[in-house]
Amino acid sequence: MSHNIPQLLDTIIDDTDDQSDTIDVEINLLQLPIFALGTRSLRCIEGLTCQGSVSREEDRQDYLFRTLHTQGEVYPGPLARSAHFALMSISGKRRMTTENPLTWTWHNLCKRMERCCSGRSVQQLKTAIRATAELTMSSQNAVLADEVQEQTHTPTILHLYDKVVFANEQLDGRLASRNHLWVSQWYRENVNNNLTIPLDYPLWKNLDRVSRIASRMYEVLLPYFYTGRSTLVIDYSRLAQVLPVREEKFLSDARKQLEPAMKPLLEAGIIRSRSWKKVRSRAFQICITCGPEIDSLVADNLERDDAATPLREFARRKGIFGLASEDEE
Repeated sequence: MSHNIPQLLDTIIDDTDDQSDTIDVEINLLQLPIFALGTRSLRCIEGLTCQGSVSREEDRQDYLFRTLHTQGEVYPGPLARSAHFALMSISGKRRMTTENPLTWTWHNLCKRMERCCSGRSVQQLKTAIRATAELTMSSQNAVLADEVQEQTHTPTILHLYDKVVFANEQLDGRLASRNHLWVSQWYRENVNNNLTIPLDYPLWKNLDRVSRIASRMYEVLLPYFYTGRSTLVIDYSRLAQVLPVREEKFLSDARKQLEPAMKPLLEAGIIRSRSWKKVRSRAFQICITCGPEIDSLVADNLERDDAATPLREFARRKGIFGLASEDEE
């Protein structure tokens, strides 16, 4: 067999080629910095950190979220992020809540990611998916989940995936014919409890091709607009942590960093307008107004009371993660 053609990919085709273009994305995946956006020095990244405070249940809580990967291994970056979204689109909400492990073929995954299904692509995807499986997340009042019982001063240790076995690897004493992914219980429970937000997957891919910051901003803005806000005032320092990008010290540099990502968001109708202001020395805010694309998404899903109501109630009770300016919360 040719070195460029992975075993079995041409003989197994998933029966899930009719996936919806809308995928239900778990709330924490949108709000927390799990994947790196850059491709350089992924082996040098020790982890990501996001911290601050947020109002929840008439109380103000400090939160701290950290990621840590296996020393010497590649940190999950853009390819791992794209693979996760593609896997979630392949699995769909029904399979996510009823099947564990999820199974897939390289043919279907590459098709959803719009990548050539070559031997090199498969090896790159294996490295990326393993990096996500090996990633450790430490949360103090950061991860939103009824199943995660957090103590204020004791971090909770979580993973996104529990285990992954690829085709032709040992599984229960024999070679697996397909790829298998065990998603962590807390994540599956959140999906099962409708703590998700619908995301336009083709739109996300189009944005990601233009700017990874743009596609990531689409993700982080969704929870706020979907739960009822029409305008959001964001502290730039918080946004830089959540994306994640390097925090710039000067307003001119911050604008140069993010404005190229704002343009495709405006063109796609995700945001209607944005404006910057300096609130104090080296502290900036961005005022963003919800666009017609999100208005349409929210209107379409208001009819899905089974999906929209639990998330809105959860947001009221536990609070949406602290991206908004404290004056807005």
